[in-house]
This record gives sequence, C-alpha cells and structure tokens, in this order.
Amino acid sequence: MGPYDKPFSPQEYLMHYGVKGMKWGVRRYQNKDGTLTKAGKERYSQNQQDGVDSFLKSVGSKKVSELTGSVNEDLAIQAVTYVSAFAAVLAVKAVQNRMLRKGRMKELDRLNREKDIKDFDECPRLPRKMKAEESVKVTNPDYPDLGTTMNCTFCTTAMALREKGYDVQATKVSDGFFSDDFFKATFNSPEVKMGRKKSGQAVLDTLSQTGDGSYGNLTVAWKLGGKHSLFWKNEGGRTRIYDGQSGEEITQSPSKTITYNRLDNCEPTTYALAAVERPKKM
Repeated sequence: MGPYDKPFSPQEYLMHYGVKGMKWGVRRYQNKDGTLTKAGKERYSQNQQDGVDSFLKSVGSKKVSELTGSVNEDLAIQAVTYVSAFAAVLAVKAVQNRMLRKGRMKELDRLNREKDIKDFDECPRLPRKMKAEESVKVTNPDYPDLGTTMNCTFCTTAMALREKGYDVQATKVSDGFFSDDFFKATFNSPEVKMGRKKSGQAVLDTLSQTGDGSYGNLTVAWKLGGKHSLFWKNEGGRTRIYDGQSGEEITQSPSKTITYNRLDNCEPTTYALAAVERPKKM
C-alpha cells in the first residue's frame, strides 16, 4: 500500500509532517515577511555557537592561525567560515543591543512627557524623615500585580527620592530599563563596576567605603541572564540592601558580577520624576 492509499488521521499527520498546534502557512521561528522571530534569532545564534564549539573540539581547540600547515586546507577554510559566522552573530547582537537601548530611552522620553509630577516644586514632601526600612514597604505597594514586576529601577529611584524628602512611589511599567543608561539620565550618576566579588561581604565592604549616610543603586546580574536593581544605604555603621520592588530587605548580599551608582551626592533630573508618582491615598 502506497503512502497515499492509507488515510492519515489529523493526529498522525501532524506527528509525521508538522508540529501539533501550528497554523497552516505559518513557519516556526519566522515572521510573515520571512524574517526571523526573536526565538528564531536565538536558535540561529545557538546553532552558530554549537558549530564553532564542535569544530574547535574536533581540532583540539587550536587557534585559527595555527590550522594552516597543521591540518589540510579545507579544514582551515572551515574554521574561518565558522569563526567568521560567529563573529557576524556577535556583531548582530551588538547592533540589536544598541537598538534596544535606544528604544528604551525613547520610552523614557515618552514617560517623561506624560509624567504625573511635572517638576520637583510640585512634588509632595514627606511629613517627616523616614528610614529606608519604612520606605521600602510603600515604594511599590501593588506588587506583584501587573506593571510592578519589571519596574525595579523605578523602585530604586522612588527609594532615593524618598531619602531626599519626596513623598513618591514607583510608577508601573511593562518592561525594564538598562540601569546604566537609566541612572545616567535620571541622576547624572556614573556606574561603577565592582567586578566579580568572591563573597557577599566583599560587596558590603566596597559600599561601606562610600561613607555613612550614602546610598544608591546596586545592579545584580543573574546567571540565567537579566539584571535587577536594588537600593543600598550605609546607616548605623552598616550597609543595608533593600529590594524596593518586593518590599523586602536583602539579608544576604549577592556576590555575582555587579555594579553600583551613588545617588546621595547627585541632584535628580526631571527624568527621575518619570519613574514615580504621587502615593495612593489609603
């Protein structure tokens, strides 16, 4: 019996020829115009990296410059092809990163135009000086509702402004911002790289050197990708770290690759007001 003599059930047909759940005429990892989707780009990049890794393993991890003369010419050409492709992928990623950063700053421009509080003169003031451990409880009150899980830089900004006496809370947002670009725009604060610290105590020791009363942003890079903004402050002879987003104090300092900004010695720009709003009346 030929393949067309036996009627396939839809389940069998999908199992043999396609992916269950896909729509006809829609290709995986491609947009309608033929360009790659985000998942497609990641898959393509991973395939390129796998090719490079596999090739280097097959030749004993030799450098490309060492291949000609030590193996045949075809192998050398293959190496150059793989490495060139990998370099091209890195170049594409760099361009994508720049475009993404530019897009996020355009979004900050939009938020700045539409912000709730237009100027610091009209920004509400706290009736009394509040400790950071008090402010962290009211910075992002609706957490973890929609708009309150990607606004960590906004929460850190709200914490910093509350330290300066302003009665504000973080604005909700659907996507995060690059902390280095963000705090340069909102506080004119340069980012300081700590590098990879061997222990959480080493992080605290570095921050403690900025002096009692100093505070700012602490950016932590996760192993699985992405970063998170925290608020740190030197008070009472010790360095304390708060997660303004979740409303908790971090009792164990992170020891991964991190950077920090000082915000106590910087005057906030009006862009900082794009990240905050008047607190809700209870």
